[in-house]
Amino acid sequence: RKFCGIDGDEPTPSHLFERQWGLLDPLGRGHVVFDDFFAWFRNVAFCDDISSKGEIDVAIRRLVKQYGFNVLDLERVRSVFSRYADGGSAGCIDKSKFKQVLCCVVGLPMDADVPEDTLKRYYREIDVNGDGE
Repeated sequence: RKFCGIDGDEPTPSHLFERQWGLLDPLGRGHVVFDDFFAWFRNVAFCDDISSKGEIDVAIRRLVKQYGFNVLDLERVRSVFSRYADGGSAGCIDKSKFKQVLCCVVGLPMDADVPEDTLKRYYREIDVNGDGE
């Protein structure tokens, strides 16, 4: 339930359960051994229905597919962004936090001498609507 982003009080959506159970137990035995479960899990671990916990996760999965990113790399970048963003990964960072995020993502020390004009140019490229966030 936690893995699928389903609250404890919510029922498991029937389309998730029935479809996946049919893949796990195609012979209708009523039980599944670990080897079968693991093979199934390996194949669906990054399936949008199973692993996405909300709009942010769906957007991440879309970026992975669209640009051919490694999902673990993108999750790491999102984690860094969330650490500095107002409102977490759904939030935003301003210019003052941009350098911190950039340094973390590319592995530079926080006190790295990144030229101010370079930071401004990168920030302008990202801030497409020009609102400063």
